[in-house]
Formats: sequence, C-alpha cells, structure tokens
Amino acid sequence: MGSCKSKQRYSISFSRSSTRKLTQTTLIYERQNTVNTTIVPLATTNKPNRRLLLDYYANESTKMPDEIKKYYEAIFAQEELEVPDIDLEHVSFDLKSIYNFKLILNFFQNIRILNLGYTNITSSDLKRIYKPIESLGLLETLSLKNNKIDPSGGEYLYKIIKHLFNLKNLYLHNNQLGCEGLIKFCGGLQNLSKLEKLTLDNNNIQNEGGFKLLESISNLKELACIGLSENELTSEIGKTLVEAVKNFPKLTVLRLESTKLHPKYLMIIENQLKHTVN
Repeated sequence: MGSCKSKQRYSISFSRSSTRKLTQTTLIYERQNTVNTTIVPLATTNKPNRRLLLDYYANESTKMPDEIKKYYEAIFAQEELEVPDIDLEHVSFDLKSIYNFKLILNFFQNIRILNLGYTNITSSDLKRIYKPIESLGLLETLSLKNNKIDPSGGEYLYKIIKHLFNLKNLYLHNNQLGCEGLIKFCGGLQNLSKLEKLTLDNNNIQNEGGFKLLESISNLKELACIGLSENELTSEIGKTLVEAVKNFPKLTVLRLESTKLHPKYLMIIENQLKHTVN
C-alpha cells in the first residue's frame, strides 16, 4: 500500500565565512578577557545565555560528539537562527549527550526539522528534553523513529506535540509505545491541522489504541500517509478503518502490513486509496 517513511535527507547548512574559527585556545582567551561576573549554573537558567554556554563548552567540548559540537559552534558564530534543521540521527545518546543537547535547543527557534531517529532516546530522556522541543513553534518535521520510547513516554509526546501547530511530519515508528502510550498522547494530535504524515508502525499497538487514534485524527484533513504496520490490529477494527479512510480526502498511503486484519478489509482499503490517487 505504498510507503510513507521519510526519504528526505537531513542536513545542516550555514556559513562561517565571516567568523573566525572557534578553537579551544580562542575560547580560553575569551574567557580570560570577560568581565568578572557571577556564573549561574546552566541548569538553573531560564533563557539561553551565550556566555555561560561558552564557558561550559570550553570545559566539555573534547568530550562531545562532533555531531553535537557543530551546533554549539553555530551558536558562538551567532548563526543559530540561520540553521534550518538539527540532524542527530544515529548519534547514540547517553545522559551527558541529552544534557548537552538540552542546553542548546532553545537557541534554534527557526528550525523546521528535528531529527532524533536512531539515538536510543528513552521515555526518561523525553522527560528531560520535552520542554525545549515544545517551544519550537516553526517545526514541521519531528523524527523520533527507532528509539526506546515506551508507554510512559506518551505523556511527554503529548506535551510536545500539543504546541507544534505547524507540524507536518511525525515519525514515531519502531518504538515501544503500546496502547497505553498511544492513548496518552493522542489528545495532542487533534491540534495538528497541518499534519500530513504520521508513522506508528511497530509499536505494539492493539485495537484499543487504534480506535482511540482514529477518533483523535478524524479532523486532520491534510493527512496523506498513516503507518500502522507490524502492530497487533485485528479484524475487530476493520470496519472502523474502512470508514475512517473516507474522512481523509488526501490519504494515499495506509500501511497495514503484518497486522491481523482480514484480507477483505485490506482489499477494500486498497481500493479506496486507489480512488483517492485517481
């Protein structure tokens, strides 16, 4: 029935041509020539503070992954508002990496894409970073695919997405949300009137979660792709799925492979989608 998983390549692009390179020596020099003031611990500050971040980076940069360091460098070059996306896919996050990431996210208020797929993010990690993510009002794509988000993470996904009114693509496939996690965050989906792609494949979702999902997204008329393959959906939800497809005038892809739906429902839905394409 087609594929709606993202084929977009994520990249970062900004110019440093007018800015001198920030080396460890430069950072130390600038710290020595700064007027002495009380340093507030970074974790207690409410607003981004470039100078405090500079101090922190001078001590910690050698321990950071290069993929995260380049975003710190964009901040010190005062080019963070020119960065269109943050791509940390395949960076293996640990507690320290989560902290390093959390410190800088509020600087990047103009990003359209946040790619945190394949980063080993857990529900506990989401609890630590959901506040800066929910403030990204221009965000159009959020990818948390192939992580370790379990049912308890549904609460933090809800808190994130209920504020992201411009979101068009939400990739959550290959996690461990289950019905409990899905039901927790479904309420936030109702606000995403621009949402075009939603992938929840392979999340241990059963009929109860499926019913709640279909109810929550029934008013999202821009949806073109929904991924529900490799879940525990049975024929009990078949008729509801058939009726739900009629609510989405732009839907061309509904992934239901490796579910337990009777083939007759799959055939009906496939014919409905062909009609949408035509």
